Amino acid sequence: MRKGAGLPSNRLSKVEAPSLTVALPPAISDRIYGAPQAAGRPIVVIDAGHGGSDPGAISVSGEVSEKQLSLQLADELRDKLVERGRVRVAMTREDDRYLSLEQRADVARRTGAGLFVSLLVPQDRAVDATNAAARQQLRLVLVGSGS
Repeated sequence: MRKGAGLPSNRLSKVEAPSLTVALPPAISDRIYGAPQAAGRPIVVIDAGHGGSDPGAISVSGEVSEKQLSLQLADELRDKLVERGRVRVAMTREDDRYLSLEQRADVARRTGAGLFVSLLVPQDRAVDATNAAARQQLRLVLVGSGS
């Protein structure tokens, strides 16, 4: 019997491995915000708690999650600190993504931060986050009233 007899030569085909495509979020940013006069000033990293698949507490109405509230408050705090010009600011997240504790700490390490502030809303406040008085109280605690 000849070698290869019984196998049609036109039936040989290349075997392809299955492929998988995964959408990955962009790398965590090391963007540093600051007014021009803040060059060389200390860096404060603001960590908006929760994010992505971790919503944190949910309001009674179901309309607001702790991850949304903490990100909005982090943005407001960043803007106030930059406006005052005494520090530069980096954020652990600027959108709705999940970050591990290690990834959050890495932002502070990479930017050489002098202070790391993590914003987590106490559950009783997050549950009532749609209440304007509770939201104003949180804003006062974060931003303060003085210099």
